Amino acid sequence: MTTEAMIGSGTLVELSDGSSPSAYVPLGEVGDLDLASDQVDQVDVTHMQSGRRKEYIAGLIDGTEGSIPVNYVPDNVTDALVRDWISTGEQRNLRFTYPNLVTETFLAIGTGWRRSAPVGGKMAAVLSYKKSGDATFGVTS
Repeated sequence: MTTEAMIGSGTLVELSDGSSPSAYVPLGEVGDLDLASDQVDQVDVTHMQSGRRKEYIAGLIDGTEGSIPVNYVPDNVTDALVRDWISTGEQRNLRFTYPNLVTETFLAIGTGWRRSAPVGGKMAAVLSYKKSGDATFGVTS
C-alpha cells in the first residue's frame, strides 16, 4: 500500500483584510505552522449513584490557539495587515490552502504579533491567533 503522506511545503496562508466584501491577502514568507485545533470541554456529571467513579459528558468545543511564524519585514504587506488586525480586535477569516489544494477556513481573533531582530540572524515574527467557531473545508481548482 502506498502512503498518502505529504510535506507541508507550499501551504498558502491567507488572512481576510476586514473589508466588505472581504478580500484575502497572502501572508509572506511563512515558516513551520502550528495549526489551531478543536478541544472538547469535559463536563463533570458525577452524582450520588456514580459508584465512586466520576462521570463526564462532552461539553462545548473550544478552538485552540495556533501560531504562524514569518520572516519579518517591517511595514511590509504582512506586517501592516497583521498590525491592523490586532489593533481592531476583529474576527477575521484565516484560510489555509494545503499542497493537495484542500482549503481550511475559519474565523479567528489575532492574539499576538511577536517580533524579533537579532544582531546576527534573520528578523522574525510570530502571529498568534485563536480559532473561533467551526472550520469549513473545500478544494481549490
